[in-house]
Amino acid sequence: DGVAVHRVPGQQSRTVDGPLVYPAAPLSAGPGFTVVQVSGDVANASNLGKAVPHILQGILRVSGVEGVRTIIFNPRGGAPLIHGTGRLATEMATLDRQMLLLMRHEEEAVLNSAEIIQQQLQVSADTALPVEAVMTFALKAAGRLLGVIWLASESPIILSPEQQAVIRSLVNQAAVLIAN
Repeated sequence: DGVAVHRVPGQQSRTVDGPLVYPAAPLSAGPGFTVVQVSGDVANASNLGKAVPHILQGILRVSGVEGVRTIIFNPRGGAPLIHGTGRLATEMATLDRQMLLLMRHEEEAVLNSAEIIQQQLQVSADTALPVEAVMTFALKAAGRLLGVIWLASESPIILSPEQQAVIRSLVNQAAVLIAN
């Protein structure tokens, strides 16, 4: 069993070119509350672009990591749809492509050190990493890769079984939303 780590700092939203970055909401209740709240927020969202941030913020609150991003393949071609939340969301962009490549053949992965990240993502040892640990999930429907959701932290990601179940539930909710 893991140990719950809650390190979600208060923050201001930032304007960036490209990905949308949203402010993180503080952890306000247990994981069960988060799933119910996020499901309601997603149901009330008018489109994918408004629903995904609720899912990412829910994952951020449950996990206590410093950043969560999603990269969704654009069904019309062109640039992928990218969303992020948390203090590290912008810096995480440097690893987006590697996360997509990793998830082509995996369902989920946890890389809990810089050395493992560099090895698994084939990043040069000379490259400064913006994070020390990542957890990534493939967004799939009918066996087709739709994108990824990935979490990043400045320390190893250690989650309880309950936290893992809530995050997987939110990842599945995102995959269904994207597929529809």
